[in-house]
Amino acid sequence: MPPSSKPEALWTPAFVLICLANFLTFFAFYLLLPVLPAYLLDEFHASRSVSGAVLGVYTLSALLIRPVSGYVVDTVSRKPLHAVGLLIFVGLFAGYPVAGTLLAFTLLRAFHGMAFGMVTTSGSTLAIDVMPASRRGEGIAFFGLTGSLAMAFGPMSGLFAMKNHSYHAAFVLSLIAGILSWIMVLFIRAKPHQRTPHSALSLDRFFLLKGAHGSVSLLLSAFLYGVLLFYVVLFAREVGLENEAGYFFVLMALGVGLSRFGSGKLIDKGHGVQLIVAGKVLLFLATAVFALWPTHWVFNIGSILIGMGCGVIGPCYQSLFVDLAQHNQRGTANSTFYTAWDLGIGSGVLIGGATAQWLNYGAAILFGALLVVMSLIYFLFFTASHYKANKCPA
Repeated sequence: MPPSSKPEALWTPAFVLICLANFLTFFAFYLLLPVLPAYLLDEFHASRSVSGAVLGVYTLSALLIRPVSGYVVDTVSRKPLHAVGLLIFVGLFAGYPVAGTLLAFTLLRAFHGMAFGMVTTSGSTLAIDVMPASRRGEGIAFFGLTGSLAMAFGPMSGLFAMKNHSYHAAFVLSLIAGILSWIMVLFIRAKPHQRTPHSALSLDRFFLLKGAHGSVSLLLSAFLYGVLLFYVVLFAREVGLENEAGYFFVLMALGVGLSRFGSGKLIDKGHGVQLIVAGKVLLFLATAVFALWPTHWVFNIGSILIGMGCGVIGPCYQSLFVDLAQHNQRGTANSTFYTAWDLGIGSGVLIGGATAQWLNYGAAILFGALLVVMSLIYFLFFTASHYKANKCPA
């Protein structure tokens, strides 16, 4: 683009609507995260291990549907697919109050996870379709920020509804947020993506093979996010900072927001590789200090810096996967990105919990920080060079 030409518009009505819809979708999802464990305990008298298994079905089913969702998104019209998938996802929220047995609740979680896996893949791909290619990095950064904001406000809203009203109030609030998200998607005006004839089915239609190196380095980084997401409250209690625990996700979202305002433009200028390196270094240093010297100020400032590290890494990696894919493989690129992310988070939950039981939660967080260093080494030696050699034209 010549220096004198006017930049293409990013904040079009379609992009604003898909960002608002994404915020509400993730708000509905995060709202129930702190509610469902207590609901299982009170309504079904489920043990901690059983509750963990039941809730984990959601992540497992979302993970299993990812490769299929990428293929479907690349094969059929994206907006109608997203609208139908979102309607199913929203409708399933109404099933929680009426699931009368633990088996019914588990099956509901499995179907809900599959719907979530489809919706997140189709939604992010639709967002990429409505943003200009010249500002894709900036667009992905702001689109991803909506999910981070939902992570900040969703859990506290769920806890407020549960404590001050009832479990059903939290379920209804999620349902309302989901319905509003679906309505916004209906008003998005997006050009039908150009579907090219596919060759015979192959692994590359379900998993972006050129994204294998990126998947490994992303998975290693996402491990830490999984540990923090599920165990930071218990870590805070362990080190006597229980009062600060409630602010972690808000401060982390603040850090994500601060990182997104400059990183997107740098991605579009071709500095994604350097940003990933800087983000991983910041994430490691902030997490190590956070775990080793847990004081009031370190906990709060560390939460912001961890958010900034994650906030830089996330859109850079998603742009990396999209850049490695042809136009008719954007769905597959996004599903591969989310698959690596989900695998990392799931591994963090399982191995982090075992590490905490063997040692403590601080050790689990430090182990996650060590894996960030390993991911940085892998990225520098394998992922970066592979990306530069195989990047597709915009």
